[in-house]
Amino acid sequence: MIGGAYGWLIHGLFPWTAGPGAYAMVGMAALFAGMTQAPITGIIILFKMTQDYRIILPLMLSSVIATLLSARLSEETIYTMKLARRGIKLRQGHLTRVMAAIPVSEAMSAPVATVRPEMTLGDVVALMQSTKHNGFPVVDAGGRLVGMITLEDIRGTLTGDDHGHLVGLVTRSDVLKAYQRRLTLAGGRPAGSMAGK
Repeated sequence: MIGGAYGWLIHGLFPWTAGPGAYAMVGMAALFAGMTQAPITGIIILFKMTQDYRIILPLMLSSVIATLLSARLSEETIYTMKLARRGIKLRQGHLTRVMAAIPVSEAMSAPVATVRPEMTLGDVVALMQSTKHNGFPVVDAGGRLVGMITLEDIRGTLTGDDHGHLVGLVTRSDVLKAYQRRLTLAGGRPAGSMAGK
């Protein structure tokens, strides 16, 4: 109605402009776009109804202005208002307060994979690879928490304090030579047999 009244006034002052009906249609699309905060939907619906390219620019302008104004005045749309009154917050089709309703007991992993202080970094890395976890609580023999170790901690230990300083290069042949040296030191026994020594 407001669009039609505005069109009647403008057409009366400037007879060469569009008739009141066109203004009413644009006003209808702007109202829909503002209520739903969906300007493209409003534009498409009205263009399908009119099939008139001349109305596209005023239609786009009014729909976008209505949507921005509506979003400034209220986060909710006509569709989400009723849900918001019930405490369900939606934004772009997703619940925004889901995390607030989930207790820690529901999200935590149990039983907990832990590591001991005497374990080597190699053992921890192997555990990370097998469990796909990036960190573990460190517990003593009595099961008391003494700390945490994460992948970032291990990376920091491996890189040391001298960031960016080249200390060496490891190639495939270097690894094979080191392996061969270990076998020689172990007297030809497999490397795993050195664990008991």
